[in-house]
Formats: sequence, C-alpha cells, structure tokens
Amino acid sequence: MTFADRIEPLLASAVEGGDLAGIVATVESAGEQLYAGSAGHFELDGGGATYEVDTPLRIASMTKAVTSVAAMQLVERGLLDLDVPVSRWLPRLEAPSVIEADGTLLRAARTAITARQLLTHTSGFAYPIWNARLAAYLEEHPLPAANVAGAAMLGAPLVSEPGTQWEYSISTDWVGELVVTISGQSLGEYFAEHIFGPLGMTDSGFRTAASEPRIATLHQRQSDGTLLPLDPPPGGARGYQSGGAGLHSTASDYGRFLRMVLGRGSLDGSRVLDAGTVEEMAQSHTGDLDGVGVLTSTNAAMSNSDDMSFGHAAGFGLGFLVTLETSRTGRSAGSLSWAGMFNTYYWIDLARDVAGALYTQVLPFLDRPVLDLGREFERATYESLDG
Repeated sequence: MTFADRIEPLLASAVEGGDLAGIVATVESAGEQLYAGSAGHFELDGGGATYEVDTPLRIASMTKAVTSVAAMQLVERGLLDLDVPVSRWLPRLEAPSVIEADGTLLRAARTAITARQLLTHTSGFAYPIWNARLAAYLEEHPLPAANVAGAAMLGAPLVSEPGTQWEYSISTDWVGELVVTISGQSLGEYFAEHIFGPLGMTDSGFRTAASEPRIATLHQRQSDGTLLPLDPPPGGARGYQSGGAGLHSTASDYGRFLRMVLGRGSLDGSRVLDAGTVEEMAQSHTGDLDGVGVLTSTNAAMSNSDDMSFGHAAGFGLGFLVTLETSRTGRSAGSLSWAGMFNTYYWIDLARDVAGALYTQVLPFLDRPVLDLGREFERATYESLDG
C-alpha cells in the first residue's frame, strides 16, 4: 500500500465524521516530498475554500523552529555565543526578576540567562497558559495589553531560576529579539533573506491585514465535541513579529523547512546551516531535568493538558523536543518534534530520513481528536515506509 492508500482515508474520515472542518498532511524525506494530501473546507458545512497543501495557515509555535535556525546561523557566523549572558545584546535581561513561591513577590535572579537556556526553554520564563504561578501573578499585576503572542509578554517575570527547570515559555520570543538586535533587520526581513528565500518558502511570513483573509477559518472545540468558527481569531497581535508564534505558512512551504532539517541544513543545493549545527540542535541539552514536554493547562479554552512526548523519555534540543526512545508509533529515538497552538504538529526522524506534519486550525491546543488522528497518521507513515 502507498502513503496515499493509508493516510487519505484517515483524513477523509476526520472530516466526514465532523471532527474537523479541514486538514492537511505531508510526509517528507530529505530528497523529496513523499506524500501531500488534504480533506475538507474552511467551513464545517462544506463552504468556503477547500483545504490544500498551499492553503495559508496559522502555524503559531511552529515558528519557534524557524527562529531557532536563525539564531544558530548567527552562532555559525560568530555573532552569538550560546553560553554568554544574553544581556550582552539585550540589556533588558541584565537583571530579570523571579516570582517567589507564594506567587506575589519578586526577587532578583541569582544567575544570568544564556541563549542556550532560551533555546531549550530552561531560562525561567513561562507562558501563563501553562504555568499557574505566572497566571496568578499576572491576574494581580497585569501587563499592558497582556497577550501571549504580543510584545507585552516580554515584560513578564521569570517563574524559576535560569537553568534549573524546563518550562515551555516566551523564551523563543527573546531569541527573536536577539536575532533582530544582532542582525539589524526585522525578524520578517531576516527570515526572508536567510531562510525563506534560500529554501523557496514563498508563502511564509508574518501575518498582515492583506494576508489574513486567505488564512483558513479557525474553529473552537465545544464541550460536546462540536466546532464553532472563531472570527477574528484570538491573539496574534499584528505589528509585533513574534519569534515564538507569529508566522503563517503552508503545508508545502513548511515541508521544505522540514526537508532542510532532514538534509542536515541543505535543501536543493541551498545550505542554510552546517550539518554539524543541525546535529548539535538535535541533541538534548536539558540533562536530567524532569518534566520536559509536559504541559499543564490553566486555560481550558486555549489548551488542554498533555505530555508532548506522549509518555516517552524526552529532552529538549536547540529549538526542538527530542524523543529519547523509540515511540509506539514508530518514531526513532532521537527524533525531533513540536507543534503550534492551533493544532499543527510535526516530527522529524533523522534516523529514518522521514518527517511528517499535520495541520488543522482548531482550539484548544492538544485537541484529543487531532492527537488521536496524529498518532494514526504516524503509524500509517511508518507502515508505508516499512511496507
């Protein structure tokens, strides 16, 4: 059986059964796209545009991998040192504050934040969606126009001492600030010149008023399992180019990014990273820290709770979750992965030369129907490789 034989019935069933309005999936190798397929429409009743591999989508935190690549390009050029305090380039981080255990008082951090900690989410920053202490603090001390995808969140304090725990966070937004400061370009300009242009990612960029109408409709899962459209979508403040969550892209474009990683930094003759740099990014840099990949929601409308490693041992590399053992779906030990808030997911299996991605536009994050479909999609991918 081919990839299409195994995967397309899964996509069609999800749409025909009403779990999703639309979905796109791709499978890549370093040398070629192995599969691309879609099902459904922008609207639940079959209205609007059809989902296609070139449909613009909000990829949210799948932006983080792109920002991490940008930072590692600066490391290769000798402009950024992963283990020097980032306050050398970002004076705002020279004396960060930490929320005390009671959730109300602040104290000065005892150690400096490094770029390695930002890339591995061990800097002490957090998101209020997944950290109760920060959520409680911001209830009492709100930031101006507080928004998890907006610049105001850069004013949030730490929830732990740098380097002492893993906490999914706004760290990659700060990585984006590093790229802007060191390069002298906006993040969008840097991505276009150094990543999207060389990789031929012609439909990727930060959201604008002009691009918004082309993006697929976002839906919210209700308590009874049904979906309701959201318009306009929450969050995503325009004007701020978020290194952690701001991009839109297409399945076709992001597939080229995944192929570059599989190609150890190169795609179709264009090299954006050295092979050794990709290998360094793909190693776990979090040592024996516990809880890597575990997300505990404080906001049920935005996210469910789950383990991004799906119960497997995991660490975090320089921009990616690193699965440390073979998964039950067939993913090899050492594979990389992450996701986006609107239920977009990818994995990169360097050992098997395969990457897969699944794209929907649904809230809350970690949606159970999408997660279940994602596991079946992975199994089908490896069955096709082995078959």
